[in-house]
Amino acid sequence: AAEASQIGGDFYDVLEPTLGEVLLIVGDYSGKGLEAAGMAARTRYTLSALALQAQGPADLFNRANDRLATMLPHDRFVSAVACLLRPATGQLRMALAGHPAPLFLKETGDVEELSMSRRPPLGVFAGNLYTEAVFQLHRTDVLLLYTDGITEARRDGEFFGIDGIAQVWAARRAGDLEVLAREICRAAGAFHDRPDSP
Repeated sequence: AAEASQIGGDFYDVLEPTLGEVLLIVGDYSGKGLEAAGMAARTRYTLSALALQAQGPADLFNRANDRLATMLPHDRFVSAVACLLRPATGQLRMALAGHPAPLFLKETGDVEELSMSRRPPLGVFAGNLYTEAVFQLHRTDVLLLYTDGITEARRDGEFFGIDGIAQVWAARRAGDLEVLAREICRAAGAFHDRPDSP
């Protein structure tokens, strides 16, 4: 029961809405525990279903926001990012809903945050309109989507932040992406303050 109370509402999905396109979604349902895990699963299913009808990331969030505003408890919301990628050209269309912006991890070791206007999380108010921005992903770039559980890991009041991700990337630029993801999670976990012993 104690472990269940710490379950988070993070989720992700990878879809192919049309031939030659890949839709990446990462989200975070507010709250913790079994309720958060259950609602995160329902939200993921809702986004996946609506993605088949949507004309892009912004349209997906417009549709999902109205649906989630009637579905979620009144004090809950979902932060999310949606990236529609055309691998053949590297074109990336992105929408944000109260979520950390993705990062381009460059071959040079630099880390670039994809900046665009941030809109409210999903499910807060029906009728919110979302926008999208277009970016160019180069073949040597790594696109990193994450939740604030990584960047907000803290020690003595200091956040792990994007700088923490950059340090992991600088040490492991050429490597397996699964290993990179594990290393970022491990480093953020190690950075986090340990809870006081009872």
